[in-house]
Amino acid sequence: MITETAAEPTVPAVPAAEEATEARGREEPAWPWKDAPIRTLVQRIHQLQAERAQGFRRLEEVIKTMEAISEVLQDLRFDAESAE
Repeated sequence: MITETAAEPTVPAVPAAEEATEARGREEPAWPWKDAPIRTLVQRIHQLQAERAQGFRRLEEVIKTMEAISEVLQDLRFDAESAE
């Protein structure tokens, strides 16, 4: 399966993770994307949007499956009631 993000280079989820780890001792944790170039931020936004869209597509598939299961259960209930 080809995803929308496959064509783009992957952007690390959190750049400079070691900086974020060092920031734990401070009161306010450092935002790891603070010094990232605009291009990296835009790529990350596109990556997150693609992941979100994929998640919604999967959710729609699950909903369709649940609706189909519901129909089958209703048919079975109808069959069971008419057999009595």
